[in-house]
Amino acid sequence: MLQNVSSVLIVDDSRVMRELLVSLLGRHFERVTSAASCKEAIVAIDADRDLDLVICDVYMPDGLGLEVLDHVYRLSRRKPEVILITARWQEEHAALAHTQNVRGYLSKPVSLSEIRLCMKISPQVQQRLLSGKRRGLARAWITDPEEGEYLLAFALHDVSEGGALLETKGPIPVGTSMNLELALGSKRVKVAAHVVRVQEPKWMEVGGVAVVFDSVDSIDDLRDFVFADSESPEDGDTGPQQSVRD
Repeated sequence: MLQNVSSVLIVDDSRVMRELLVSLLGRHFERVTSAASCKEAIVAIDADRDLDLVICDVYMPDGLGLEVLDHVYRLSRRKPEVILITARWQEEHAALAHTQNVRGYLSKPVSLSEIRLCMKISPQVQQRLLSGKRRGLARAWITDPEEGEYLLAFALHDVSEGGALLETKGPIPVGTSMNLELALGSKRVKVAAHVVRVQEPKWMEVGGVAVVFDSVDSIDDLRDFVFADSESPEDGDTGPQQSVRD
């Protein structure tokens, strides 16, 4: 997925968040491990000289992700890059993080495109590009498995080979199974998925659900979209030529 990045450490006290990120990123990097606290993260970093990237939550029960960043900053050997993620973005923490050469300070939910962006461009440019309300990448429809009818339409805010974030007007219970058709540029990809997390809108002005794909009918088309250099916005996509129920 990214040049010179093969080993990634996910640090988050939320088991669901760790499992989701490991599942999503594990398809794109050779090795993805996780830690549930600042203490565990520091131990893992000290033990792994080949670590390339640390994606670390800011707020954890035993401390701040800034402490993990500071530990990396003080290493006398080769240092892994660090991206901090948070559900409670604070300007002072972002400013402090950037003084220690953090690669990114992102609001949850974190997307693959944002991680790629952090590793390619300077933090100063990132802040300009990532500020404001998140824009949908594409569209997704829930379909009736028997009739093939389109039931609901959603903006698609993140997608990988393993799952996606759907913007919904209301919560869908964790564990809910659904059949989706994804409009990825000019391609249509059908997937079976289930909900693994409900996303609060206050985090990124986007409310919805994170889903993991159980099966994909055209994995090559999905990979082409995920690894495309440019994103395909939802604007201008007319979608299926069938009525969609509100």
